[in-house]
Amino acid sequence: MNQNRRNFLRFILIGTGVFVIGKLLASNFPLFKSREKELSLGEKFKVTEEGGKLIFFNQKGEKIFTLNEEGEIEVGD
Repeated sequence: MNQNRRNFLRFILIGTGVFVIGKLLASNFPLFKSREKELSLGEKFKVTEEGGKLIFFNQKGEKIFTLNEEGEIEVGD
């Protein structure tokens, strides 16, 4: 086989391997993930996930209530 073709195929193979390993490692390490997620429910409400809790805010940014993992609701701060 041609030396240039071997080098090209080796480069493609190594690049693909690095990409796949990077995707696998990034999904397993929470260091690279955002710990806070936001969801907007129109203009009136915003929902934020923080440490297993869902926190609901009104349009002014004031906390309305918190829903924890057990399904219990905490009202206010």
